[in-house]
Amino acid sequence: MKAATALLLGVCLATVCATLALAAVGGRLSPETAWMALGAGIVGAVLYLLKSGRAGKPIKMGWADWAAVGLFAMFALRAFCWLVFSDDDSISVLSPNNLGDLPLHLTYIRYLAKGAPFWPENPIYSGVPLHYPAGIDIFNALLHLTGCNDFRALIWVALAGSALACYALLRWGGWFVVMGFLCNSGLAGWKFFHHYGFRIEDYQQEMAWKSIPLSMLVTQRGLLYAIPAGLLLLAVWRAQWFRRPEESEQ
Repeated sequence: MKAATALLLGVCLATVCATLALAAVGGRLSPETAWMALGAGIVGAVLYLLKSGRAGKPIKMGWADWAAVGLFAMFALRAFCWLVFSDDDSISVLSPNNLGDLPLHLTYIRYLAKGAPFWPENPIYSGVPLHYPAGIDIFNALLHLTGCNDFRALIWVALAGSALACYALLRWGGWFVVMGFLCNSGLAGWKFFHHYGFRIEDYQQEMAWKSIPLSMLVTQRGLLYAIPAGLLLLAVWRAQWFRRPEESEQ
């Protein structure tokens, strides 16, 4: 739990330092700002690891927990390793739900990295301040300014966020919560068994009800941070407020 918290803290510190301390003073993001902000995030994460107390109780992993983690890993690798890729002369995305969202995130990332004055205006609606919760896009803009490829940075940040989300779900409620998060798409998936040959298709494409991982986690990049951060906070609060008397004496 300490490592997950340290990683989340490092991302938070880097983003906050970039926006409040450095960009507010310098007026815009720059390569120097990016290196200093990421350095602050790394230092903060390391200090937390060194200064924090003992970690929480380790998770007791049974076969059901490992099976849930394996399925989550399969989903994350499939969804995010092909999140965005080059196909001959075109740029493609795997999920049709991302056709509108990912170009928006790329626009924000490159707009911020090119030196938009802080607080930036919305690059789509002229004269309107940016109201979108762009924290994770600011973090990717820092990676862009340090020389990282945008597509690879998007993929690696998404995979790291997925790993943290899986751990936080497992920490909060075990395999049942992990599977509940993955398999909340209603009964549309049963159509898989109604076709001869068991065709793998997106049976929800024409439906209003969408799977939360496919429609939210893959598209709304802020959830890559918000889900693990929120669940880990809830896990810590639950451990403190509902601790048994014999546990508090230890």
